[in-house]
Amino acid sequence: MTQVPYTEEFYAGFVEASLRSARVVAPMVQELVGAKSVVDIGCGVGCWLKAFSECNATEIQGVDGPWVNVEK
Repeated sequence: MTQVPYTEEFYAGFVEASLRSARVVAPMVQELVGAKSVVDIGCGVGCWLKAFSECNATEIQGVDGPWVNVEK
């Protein structure tokens, strides 16, 4: 049986801190480059994508493995 590398519990353990960090960094990046599109390879549950969408990025794309529950 193949073990899933990352569980929902794994992501729940850091999502709040990750989103808090992303909400500090994303506005700085946006001020420098004004990105309208963002791609995040290894995005997990999408905290950084959420932060960039809050900073007016209009096209966001996250890529991760099948172990991520995209319904949440």
